[in-house]
Amino acid sequence: MLDARPESASQLDFVQIADFSSHDVFRDAVKDVDSIIHVASVSLRAFSDPEHDWFSMNLDILLTPRKPFSYSVGDNEKELVLPAINGVKAILNAAKSQPSIKRVVVTSSFASVLDVSKPVGPGFTYTGKDWNPLTYEESVDPKTSAVVAYRGSKKFAELAAWEFVEKEKPGFDIVTLCPPMSRRCCGRRRAVRDMCPLRRKSSPMKLRQRL
Repeated sequence: MLDARPESASQLDFVQIADFSSHDVFRDAVKDVDSIIHVASVSLRAFSDPEHDWFSMNLDILLTPRKPFSYSVGDNEKELVLPAINGVKAILNAAKSQPSIKRVVVTSSFASVLDVSKPVGPGFTYTGKDWNPLTYEESVDPKTSAVVAYRGSKKFAELAAWEFVEKEKPGFDIVTLCPPMSRRCCGRRRAVRDMCPLRRKSSPMKLRQRL
């Protein structure tokens, strides 16, 4: 990453996170930060990997796992649902300790919005009132597939974020984005410097923002 963006090397810091479940784990990482972008959900398999790390960029902290997300789980609650919830709580608790932070952007998912039992046609507009109807119990049930449990993990992680703000009333606001799809370039050495060609080549996608 540093080789791909040498002009930004002085603005990029790497911070290794050992235990995502600790509420204090991000406190040092967010010092002198004015905004946070939480961009990924992690499973316990990736989260417990000793090589799993995060990076921060200048005055904005960008959180992203090195290891790819996996549906190969044996315990929906332990490996999918709770890590997603605890990850959001950990970063919000850290943000609350820094008066300089004014906004936290949480990348949720269309999985937290979609009701698969209710097909909708063209022209339907989702709003902030639309939520996946899965219950917590359904999400963690051993009989529930990991794909469905993942939808629950995104829903309950996002709910945890909104509940945190309502209860704790921190000095920052939050925005949650619910994309139906996310894409990345293949190849570790390939840097994206201009989003326009990607937009022209990609099919239209809508991001829903809960306000």
